[in-house]
Amino acid sequence: MYSDHELMRMTGQGDVRAFEQLVLRYQDQVWRLVYRFINNKSDAEELAQESFLKIFRTAGKYKPSAQFSTFLYRVVVNTCLDHTRRKKTNQDLGEHTDENPLPFEVVENRERKDAVQRSLRVLPERQKMAVVLYYFEDFSFREIADHLDTTPKGIERLLARARRTLEKRLKNFLPD
Repeated sequence: MYSDHELMRMTGQGDVRAFEQLVLRYQDQVWRLVYRFINNKSDAEELAQESFLKIFRTAGKYKPSAQFSTFLYRVVVNTCLDHTRRKKTNQDLGEHTDENPLPFEVVENRERKDAVQRSLRVLPERQKMAVVLYYFEDFSFREIADHLDTTPKGIERLLARARRTLEKRLKNFLPD
């Protein structure tokens, strides 16, 4: 039985069977790690495959400076982080997830984003902070309350007032 380093060396020399052995050795662990990170089975399958593809592509440059599993998990973690960044960027731009959005969508998304930024600027500081922490940073009411030295009920009220103000200012961008 070959070591992981030997299998990577052989893969780098074009031995596809060596790479298959690496995949068989680690595929379950990689899939579980990805699934725990993103909690979506089909995306986990895709990202696990993408991770192994990256490893295959870089096999010729692989230098065994640590355990292979360290290298493998670094690739997997980076692949997951890249995926979440892409997903967040796509959500920030709107629902259209095509890599090449239509020109009117780009303009519309930019206008919407600018309008949201202008509207946030007019909110009182505590409301603005509550909105940013809740909607953009995914803090809980309790966490925000701790940061703003109030109660979760107080945060609820801050967010309700902020939503009313934002709805008035952004009514042209809200769906009918």
